[in-house]
Amino acid sequence: MTTYKVQPGDYLSKIASEHGIADWSRIYNHPDNASFRQKRPNPNLIAPGDEISIPDKAPKSLSAQTGSPARFKAHRASNTLQLKLIDHAGHPLANHACKLHYGGATHSTKTDGAGLLRVTIPPDLDEAELVLDGISMKLAIGHLNPMDHCADNGVSGVQGRLANLGYYAGAIDGIAGPATQAAVRAFRKANGLAESENIDQALLSALKSKHGI
Repeated sequence: MTTYKVQPGDYLSKIASEHGIADWSRIYNHPDNASFRQKRPNPNLIAPGDEISIPDKAPKSLSAQTGSPARFKAHRASNTLQLKLIDHAGHPLANHACKLHYGGATHSTKTDGAGLLRVTIPPDLDEAELVLDGISMKLAIGHLNPMDHCADNGVSGVQGRLANLGYYAGAIDGIAGPATQAAVRAFRKANGLAESENIDQALLSALKSKHGI
């Protein structure tokens, strides 16, 4: 058993893959990570600086008859990328064709009736490019931080969600500077919250509702 400190851009399937573990849930559900699960009830949202216990790889033996060829099938881990695509008015882009570029290949796909895009990707993918109606968007996979129990008081998580919703175009740096404050004010005004640049519980709840996570 080893202790691992989460780095920027990490997510559980990537961490598992880097440690030779096929199923990330083996890490998340390990008894030694009970406090981590309590802190991060959504396994898709972990934060840089979190510490998790990595179990040792369990050896596996299989029997085979000598003197004849034997075939073994290895389990290849994968991950699912899920996005909800909406237009400027906040309406879902339902049944919309798009393309995802990663690993030197192009994958044609489309959203479902609710605007959700689900694509199977490698377990350790860092970035991809989504092309929709001729518009290219860079996807930094694993870079959305939680908004609670974080060293920066959730500021980077707020910035990431404001950026995804089109309110913020600055750096995701965890610093509530003028650009972040302006984005907070714009989001609050658009969503019927009291005019303020404060990151309070009302803002966090509205962001989570609008963003979906």
